[in-house]
Amino acid sequence: MYGGQNYDTEPAGFLNGRAGFKDQYLLALTASKTLWRSDSLPLDMELGGMLGQQWGQTNLQGVALVPVLRWSGIPWSKTLQRALRVGPVGLFFTS
Repeated sequence: MYGGQNYDTEPAGFLNGRAGFKDQYLLALTASKTLWRSDSLPLDMELGGMLGQQWGQTNLQGVALVPVLRWSGIPWSKTLQRALRVGPVGLFFTS
């Protein structure tokens, strides 16, 4: 789950404290399901999904499905659970 408020500045401006926030908000719920797991590598194939709602200046709903490759071979992953997930292509519908 994640949420936030939109801002009207490029990322560099946001990092320098020059962001002006808009009256536009986002709340999203995400989930994933492992479809395949490698026997020899720390690699999985997942199907990721997202349901989202935006409100404020405009009201939008969104639904996404994305195939994702997940690499969990990052050092110290057993101490601090983390992974790299890449899903460059997917389906997204916005109302």
